Amino acid sequence: MHTTPIQVRFADCDSFKHVNNAVYLTYAEQARIQFFDKVLGESIDWKSKGLILARAEANYLRPILLHDKIEVDTVCSKIGSKSIILSYTIWKLENGSRIEMCNGETVLVGFNYVANESMLIPEDWREKLND
Repeated sequence: MHTTPIQVRFADCDSFKHVNNAVYLTYAEQARIQFFDKVLGESIDWKSKGLILARAEANYLRPILLHDKIEVDTVCSKIGSKSIILSYTIWKLENGSRIEMCNGETVLVGFNYVANESMLIPEDWREKLND
């Protein structure tokens, strides 16, 4: 599991200072990039072979507000032959506790950007994601 702190920006919010629902997926995206940087590091050359988003799901439990302190936990929950499922939990930090605000998952497909086609998940990625 990897935890990513997120700063809520004014631009993330509507006129009631609630974070817009689409921004939750942006927070998951930020966490996903940090997760892959930490776990796979230099293994991915995003210009040639990497991953492409196939599906995103979010379960909104509570509204995130402008001044909330939040973080996102990311974990690889499944690896298929050509796909990876990442699960996310967005937490609000309050008085030493973590309050679950949202959870969800994304399906990412191995993708060869040079050939413009899906690809098998490389074995070295599998090993690192299973650690």
